Amino acid sequence: EALIAMFDYERATGTLVWKRRLESGMGVASFNARFAGKPALTNISKQGYRRGCVKGSYLYAHRVIWKIETGEDPVVIDHIDGDTLNNKYANLRSVSQAENSRNARRRTDNSSGVTGVTWDSRSQRWVAEVNYNGTHKHLGQFEKIADAIACRKAANADLGFHQNHGKKAA
Repeated sequence: EALIAMFDYERATGTLVWKRRLESGMGVASFNARFAGKPALTNISKQGYRRGCVKGSYLYAHRVIWKIETGEDPVVIDHIDGDTLNNKYANLRSVSQAENSRNARRRTDNSSGVTGVTWDSRSQRWVAEVNYNGTHKHLGQFEKIADAIACRKAANADLGFHQNHGKKAA
């Protein structure tokens, strides 16, 4: 209720907007003149999420939106398309940390183009690996990168990785 009193949520854009404060007291007129009707929680954290400070606490826009839409406090919010700035409700889902890691973007230092596929200079082969539920699993070594990629993609499907897992960071 407190969040609904503070913010309007524009579903079409995924934007939170400050509502006009109705209570009386010091600073209310100033707040309304300065912020009411304008986008809220617009600072970008180091991790790339929209957030802002409200009454001394940082609030993340995607978590506020989930709470407004569902009334639930999520454990972890996953941005389905991997874009941490896309806070449209249709792009958000409440998941466990393990599920969230199965929809991770490709690391920027990845040289093969596929998460879990690396070149082993010692064996002169492509290696396919996967981390799942805290366990590292070696899938195989391959002469051709296409074979390593096929092996990793099959593992992704078998283990329930999201279809967007390993996509290039936006």
